[in-house]
Amino acid sequence: MIASVAFELLPTNPSACTMSAIVDLQSFSGLKGQFVLKEVAILTHGMTRPVVYQFAPPHPWIDLPQECQRRNAWVERNYLGLKWNSGTTPYYRIEDILHSRLELMEKIFVKGREKVEWQRTLLQSTIHLSLDRESGKRL
Repeated sequence: MIASVAFELLPTNPSACTMSAIVDLQSFSGLKGQFVLKEVAILTHGMTRPVVYQFAPPHPWIDLPQECQRRNAWVERNYLGLKWNSGTTPYYRIEDILHSRLELMEKIFVKGREKVEWQRTLLQSTIHLSLDRESGKRL
């Protein structure tokens, strides 16, 4: 869904294109409501397929409070289709992966305020643009 919105914002002339990326983040709720990244898909200008990483959980399911387990179980069944325990990329590699893939990008397109704020905290020097889901307007 985000790719079709974001591509409309990217220049069609490659010589006029700045280094841009579309980043789609899928997450769960962790301990104390923290944002727990489960999957990231990164598509940069000129790529035909995104690079996708699925991350192993940062801690066991049993460590989550019961309310958090219920919320994440609903997300597993009805939204993501990903399981808390799925993923092969170690969770501690998130920062290194995002830095290496996005450090040269002048613009990064991300949908959702929470996702933008999480990524902005992680990649402090990168420019982020959030897209409003309904209108495609920048927030």
